[in-house]
Amino acid sequence: MPQALNTFQIQLGPSRWDAVAYVRGLCDDVLTPYVVPNETYASLAEDVAEDFSRFVPLDYWVGSPAQGTSPLVTVANQAVYVCSPANGFMVPPTRITEFAYGATELLNAGTELAWLVLLPSSPLNRFAFSPYLLDSPSERILRDQALAELSKYGQGAYAFDRDPATGLLSAAIYPAPTIAGLPLFAHYQASHVATTDSLGSAIYATIPEDRKRHFARLLYCLVLEFELRRAARATSTSAGILRGTTSPGAIAAMVDRIRNETYQQLGAATPVAIHTY
Repeated sequence: MPQALNTFQIQLGPSRWDAVAYVRGLCDDVLTPYVVPNETYASLAEDVAEDFSRFVPLDYWVGSPAQGTSPLVTVANQAVYVCSPANGFMVPPTRITEFAYGATELLNAGTELAWLVLLPSSPLNRFAFSPYLLDSPSERILRDQALAELSKYGQGAYAFDRDPATGLLSAAIYPAPTIAGLPLFAHYQASHVATTDSLGSAIYATIPEDRKRHFARLLYCLVLEFELRRAARATSTSAGILRGTTSPGAIAAMVDRIRNETYQQLGAATPVAIHTY
């Protein structure tokens, strides 16, 4: 909705700290009418949120492995599942960090354990009833290796790609399930999403309090780039006997420095070049 003068804000964190006021202060853009209008800040908010979220994303889960339930379930003979709200993804994921698919068609740990108990040379019996398990490091190592191998049984394979129809991430599972209703579990990351107040200002309540100024500094960089275009069109101005000059190159260098410093503070890697002779 249209913004009245002095009303638009980008409120961050539980404290609702205003990033727009912070950036206007850095730019000395505090007298109305503003040089950079409210509409410009409104158009930049989502870009900054996506950039910031590459370093400080939100974490979400689909399903509860402890309870064995999930809104994302298998469909018989369907191998690909789109990461959409219809499948339990609250917001579009930018990255899936963990995924679990219990394929019942594969050998599972339960049946394997049943056979191990019956075998005379069963490593299960050896580990379960060995009197030396607690005081023998080698026995504990062999036990851990056996349990780690058993944990792989029943776990299906999966891969991620982009759905060509929606552009959302999708999960392809193997083997394709022949049974419907099996729960699938996912841990994924997504961008911070804004809500709005009655005046149309953006509220990013999920921005951590100790990271809100990093968000604002990235916003500051975009505003400086907005101003850079203005400076490039008029590198010198005059009013009466006063003459002023601007240097677009200096502004561009400052933008790069501030943005790179902010990225590093958020945890980005710093490239290092080594020259040999």
